[in-house]
Amino acid sequence: MPGLQHTPPEAAGAAWRRAFVCTIVAALMFAFTGLYRFNTLGGRFGGFDNDHFVPFAYAKQVQAGEQPLRDFDGLGLQGAWPSLTYETSALTQRWFGDNLRSEALLTVAAVGLAAALTFLAAASVAPLAWAAAATLISVFVAPTLYNYPKVLVLSAAALTIAQYCRRSHVAGVVAGSVVTAIAFLFRHDLAVYAGVGLLLAYVSQTRNVVWGGSLLFTFALGLGLLLMLLGIFSGLLTSLPKAGRWMDLVKKGFGFAMLAIGAFFLWKAVDLWMHTGGRA
Repeated sequence: MPGLQHTPPEAAGAAWRRAFVCTIVAALMFAFTGLYRFNTLGGRFGGFDNDHFVPFAYAKQVQAGEQPLRDFDGLGLQGAWPSLTYETSALTQRWFGDNLRSEALLTVAAVGLAAALTFLAAASVAPLAWAAAATLISVFVAPTLYNYPKVLVLSAAALTIAQYCRRSHVAGVVAGSVVTAIAFLFRHDLAVYAGVGLLLAYVSQTRNVVWGGSLLFTFALGLGLLLMLLGIFSGLLTSLPKAGRWMDLVKKGFGFAMLAIGAFFLWKAVDLWMHTGGRA
């Protein structure tokens, strides 16, 4: 029919073959990275760095029923509930045994998954050989295992950004929102990294300079306003209320607000999809 564009069968077949190869290579990257990092564990501390036991000790407190900010200060960036940095370790201890082997399985698997996502993200913008080479470099650099939330979240954000830039779709916006929310639950600063990248990807697709500048300005203002006020009026730091039960109420209130905002954007995405017949 006139006006309709059809993908040639040859091009569609090539795309499916490339996607299949990418999936296989990503699975191999996951397996290789997991085996490589697990087999390098050893030594006095079971292969873990000294710093690893700081978040691990907090995870043991969460396993015992405590929560960050309510019962202990934590590391300052994992105060959201559920705090995935601690909850994932605590859950692994419950499921696979109360020992360092369970922690090793969690962190090594997470680093392996990050390698697979890194390859898929690189393969979205580069030839497969270059994508594999870049991924292997990141594997042999060997990020510390307690930093697995950082490499896992950022690799997922990179893949989401690459896929959205290749094909703007409502599903990409939803996936970006989910990644940013998960990043926030791991560490607050990871939500900034993921959120800014995903926001820039969205702005690049709209090609509206004024709208994009407004979004970035609002995002930056919301992140920095409180810190600027505290920097200007440093005396406020000494008068800030201490952590207590009131903070649980504040966290729950903002948690419901975040859920409401997420539901609103999801409703807008579904509404857009319905009005465009799934072509948005």
